[in-house]
Amino acid sequence: LILLSVACLSLTAQVPTYRTLPAGYNAFGMSPSGSFITGYNSTGCFIYKTVDSTSSAIGGVEAWGVTDAGVVGGIAQGMTPSGAADVASIYSAGTGWLNLPTVPGGGYVTGTGSYSHIFGIADNGETVCGMYWVNGAKTTAFKYNINTGYTNLQDAGSSARANCISGDGLVVGGWWQAASRVPICWYPGQTGSMVSPYGEMYGTNSTGTYVAGYDNSGFNTIPVLWDRVNGVSVPVPLPTGVTDAQAMAVSDNMVTVGYSGGSFSASGFIYIPGQGTFDLQAYLTSLGATGVGNCGMPLAISRNGRYICGLTGGFPRMSWFVDLGSVPTAAGSLTQASVSVSAF
Repeated sequence: LILLSVACLSLTAQVPTYRTLPAGYNAFGMSPSGSFITGYNSTGCFIYKTVDSTSSAIGGVEAWGVTDAGVVGGIAQGMTPSGAADVASIYSAGTGWLNLPTVPGGGYVTGTGSYSHIFGIADNGETVCGMYWVNGAKTTAFKYNINTGYTNLQDAGSSARANCISGDGLVVGGWWQAASRVPICWYPGQTGSMVSPYGEMYGTNSTGTYVAGYDNSGFNTIPVLWDRVNGVSVPVPLPTGVTDAQAMAVSDNMVTVGYSGGSFSASGFIYIPGQGTFDLQAYLTSLGATGVGNCGMPLAISRNGRYICGLTGGFPRMSWFVDLGSVPTAAGSLTQASVSVSAF
């Protein structure tokens, strides 16, 4: 894989900043250090450099994750046993888009031309996760390594999807279908652990010790972190006045971001252990940031918890990038911190 040069982001404390990406960009993934953001627009995929706000068009169809070397996991056009389709693919500057091989059993192409998808990529760019179509009614969640090939992940006999993978490539989060979607973390190997009876998992930290998602097995949708070491699901405190939310991403110091409300009325939050859970827009303003716009849907966070990207709620939808100005000071465990919940 060809490495892109990465300009290091400043780690000195400063006033937080908020900025939007070019119009039409849909930002879905950020590299571990926060140096790159990836996603797609109406003409293909992009890599956006946060250090200087420049971007490069890279072709392809969809992009969902990017490494600090500029390796992207997503979808590109390719050939399958059933003909041309959208195929899970990995991009690097040196090779362009490379389709993953034919899936186990040959797979299936849907009526909309979908064959396989990548939704997560490990930090070294060598392991990815996603799903492929088995037939018109079933998908299989998979992990793929460029050296060892495909690993089908356990399911309950119906569809499943892998949404995220830890930086070390060992832990995968997503869902499998039972009576409804069941939030699942696959570890070790292909073995799935049920987080709760209903929900979905979306993001992990570098070693998969925590996986972010939601649990709606009760009357409300609750953001949760799956604690892999102890094998338990721990609720993330909600901001004041919020009754339903979902966690989308978690850093190595347990800083967690997510949102409440639907996609067009979404309101982003940030949880910092030992400090509490805050409306993200209000939190940035309280720290002195100016010109802070809609932070409706935070979708990704850097490993150190300082950099966040996502989408605005409402229409027209924009993508945004936030620098908190310094690495958040997280203190205590989630259980200890859960008594401190507030909003500005």
